Amino acid sequence: MHASDQPLAHTNNPSAARTPTFEQARAAYLANASAGDLKKFFALYFELTAPFQELFDTVFGPPGLWSAFITAPSSMRGHHRERGGNLRHSVEVAEISLLLASRKNIGQQVDRQVQITASLTHDLGKLLEYECGPGGTCMSDYGRMIGHKFTGFALMWGPLHLNAGISEHQILAILNCLSNFSFGAGATRGAATLEAEILSEADHLSAKQDQNAVSQASRGGRAGFGVRQPHQRETPFHVTPRLPEPEPEPAPVTHAAPPSPGAASRAASAISPSLQARLRAAVQAGAGYGRTSARPLTT
Repeated sequence: MHASDQPLAHTNNPSAARTPTFEQARAAYLANASAGDLKKFFALYFELTAPFQELFDTVFGPPGLWSAFITAPSSMRGHHRERGGNLRHSVEVAEISLLLASRKNIGQQVDRQVQITASLTHDLGKLLEYECGPGGTCMSDYGRMIGHKFTGFALMWGPLHLNAGISEHQILAILNCLSNFSFGAGATRGAATLEAEILSEADHLSAKQDQNAVSQASRGGRAGFGVRQPHQRETPFHVTPRLPEPEPEPAPVTHAAPPSPGAASRAASAISPSLQARLRAAVQAGAGYGRTSARPLTT
């Protein structure tokens, strides 16, 4: 078995797994105390209007959901598979989506609020897809039996329909973005919006660039053939040598008014009591993702 086929090990140390709540992380950003992917996430969050900001407050209100979102990997053996990889991937997808939509003839047809929201939450179900156990990252029962597209869709359904400030057309567009995929018998409706098409392309590019970076890093940044990873049909070939480049800081943004205090209370009705209890137990036990127990993935 190739080294890259091994499940990645993640810390299960309670002290290492402690993360701020969504409200604390937002406050840290406003106090200019954020860094890295969290800073980028909230820079995008504050581009949103108040109803869409309130949507995020509702989604991440239940204990454990935010902690799981910012610590979970985006895959077990593929792209962004490190701890926190799902947050990094989500931010990258949002940034690439906005870049693709920046052309005048495209941007005029794109709802920027929908594009940012769908991009940042398109893999929300990944926090229930994996478990962080003693042996590393393993597939959860939700991942084995349902899959992250469906669990992510379910996590967004209630909060979207509880938010009176988001139009029905915007709700439909976001849900189309989140549910758009075609895998055999599990296929749903295809991309019906330009936002969904852009998201699909950005998702693909983010995954490929991460795999490309890992491949080229295996050669010390040199040009030539790298290392083929799982889910890649061909061994990547790197045309030019490349060294890591510092990423630019997000542009300053004008902060909208904080969402209403009712958002957190409405989150309780959007998430089932059993799932709330499971997520709360995960936080108390110090697990990095949405559940506390893990077992090896068997094939």
